[in-house]
Amino acid sequence: MVLDAAILSADLPALLRESGHVDLARRWEQEAAIAGTAPWDSASSAVAGMPTPSDLRQEVLAAIEGTQAGAGLFSVPSVHDIGAALRATEAEALVYLVPGLEGRSGLAILVDSDATARVAPLPALRADDGPIETFRQCQRNLLTAAADDVASARQQWSSALTALCRWAWSAGIGPVLDNLVGTRPGRPGRVVLAPVGTLGAVPWHAACRAVPGGVRYAGQDAILSYAASARQFVDAARRQHRPWHAEPALVRVRASGLHWDTREMAEIRAHCYPGCTVLGAADDPVTPTAVTALLPGADDDDASVVHLSCHGEHAPVPVDSSLLLDDGSRLYVRDVLRHARGRRADASGGLVVLATCVSDLTDSAHDEALTLATTFLVAGGSGVVGARWPVADLPTALFMIMFHHYLNSGYPQPATALRATQLWMLDPDRRLPEGVDTKLAGPMRRAGLADVANWAAFTYQGH
Repeated sequence: MVLDAAILSADLPALLRESGHVDLARRWEQEAAIAGTAPWDSASSAVAGMPTPSDLRQEVLAAIEGTQAGAGLFSVPSVHDIGAALRATEAEALVYLVPGLEGRSGLAILVDSDATARVAPLPALRADDGPIETFRQCQRNLLTAAADDVASARQQWSSALTALCRWAWSAGIGPVLDNLVGTRPGRPGRVVLAPVGTLGAVPWHAACRAVPGGVRYAGQDAILSYAASARQFVDAARRQHRPWHAEPALVRVRASGLHWDTREMAEIRAHCYPGCTVLGAADDPVTPTAVTALLPGADDDDASVVHLSCHGEHAPVPVDSSLLLDDGSRLYVRDVLRHARGRRADASGGLVVLATCVSDLTDSAHDEALTLATTFLVAGGSGVVGARWPVADLPTALFMIMFHHYLNSGYPQPATALRATQLWMLDPDRRLPEGVDTKLAGPMRRAGLADVANWAAFTYQGH
């Protein structure tokens, strides 16, 4: 795809200005403000049936061609590169999900770990299908609802989510998994999904179908992780991480007012990372500078794990999305991107865990997406956990306690640890692991952990 590495080019208007194209940067920002997102085509003509770039996009591409930023934008990974990345991450396949447009059938483009590619038709996979649009509208309504309307908006959103998950199985993920069955008998394989266009709004790991006694989710059949593009996945797969316990950091924003995050942080620290760096535990406020200091820089490697408990805020223009920190400060996407420019190319990337609402949400450009989560991959992280929608405090705290438990207790790959956590949430006989405060058992039973809204929000991207 022409824009396979677009999110890795950091703040494009700044790059254009640095290259002497001030007017082009201004026009780009004006169109982005009107469109509500960066004015790239979501998918290029490199994927069958997709539109070609507009005149402005063509000018931008021409302006940066031959520059360092352009090298990243035009560096489309080969099938062999993708195969090598899949083998390095012990994944079975990378799958582009491409929606049907204007009467054409949707399709899946599958690249296996042996570097073979094939196309599977998906006739029911359409971008304009009712379940996707209904869910997107209900999610917008939920995010903007007045206090008195939140309960009603959440109920409508929950119904739309259920309908979307049912549609997602038959229209897309069911046939894809059927295509991959048998590649690794006896154990679930990891599949990296790169959904195109509005398909990026779908929680494919929560796609479900009816089975005797209830429903079964796609995440119970496979380890499903995500990538904004093949380039993003290939680059992340090349990053090596240190052991998770090497230099972990927990970041608690006191101003967030989250009731359960104190327990969340205490349990994660005691159970998984004794002696770790903790920001926000004393009187010192958590600032943007303190957080970016934990990311790869020009001199030192970053923390091996960065866990952030705070609120996130999604903005129509992606670079304006932010994490809300102490004393009214914010860590914007653009700030993380600027920091990323100064990092060493060989800096060791850590795992970033965003226990934060809407940290992996983009409302308009769902593929090739620049979200809070993908921004930390741009900044050199080896992987990122983020949330697709607003998440409740107590279920999130329990989810995060269990995620770090699995990550340090036999599931060292984040994608596998995330799936193990989601299976624990679905298990009616779930138990807290030894060493976790037994006083959490009562709240655990009342938290509605098996509700798809509470476990399916979280996704993983990266190595």
